[in-house]
Amino acid sequence: MTGAPMRVISFVFALSALPLSTTTAFADESCNDLWFTRNAIINQAGFCFGSNLGQALFDNGDCIAKSVPLSPEAQR
Repeated sequence: MTGAPMRVISFVFALSALPLSTTTAFADESCNDLWFTRNAIINQAGFCFGSNLGQALFDNGDCIAKSVPLSPEAQR
């Protein structure tokens, strides 16, 4: 198959994959939001980040430990 019929099949295939990629993108964004929120909470409690990403996003200047106590509210 070549020409127009092949382009139609390719287009239909691309459209069928669209909802999956949108769902995956939403799931990734939701996961990233949860990761950031959790780390922002433990950053406020004084957590010392060891990863390059954690250190790039959160200031280790005021950190106190790798294990920090969290209030009941922060734990929720």
